Amino acid sequence: MDIPQVLAIWLHTVALVIAWGYYGILGRVVLPAIERSLDRTTQGATLVAIERRAVPLVLVSVVLFTVTGSYLLLVNPRWVDPAQFGAWPCLRWPWTC
Repeated sequence: MDIPQVLAIWLHTVALVIAWGYYGILGRVVLPAIERSLDRTTQGATLVAIERRAVPLVLVSVVLFTVTGSYLLLVNPRWVDPAQFGAWPCLRWPWTC
């Protein structure tokens, strides 16, 4: 395994952890805490402020996840065509199924 591939796997994993971690923490910790401690109008303003700060980080992680995932597909010697996996042939050539 070469260094660019290891770096791509590492960045791919970090991007996934950032995106899923943010929404996991938001749903399991932040939203219940906001609901218990603030009134409705303040909840909305607080959530908007949290999202405004988090959206750039989440967008960067989604772009990074997409780019590194595409790179990892291209350098995989076993990946020739997406039609070779599972139900893809039926989607690409429906008359063969």
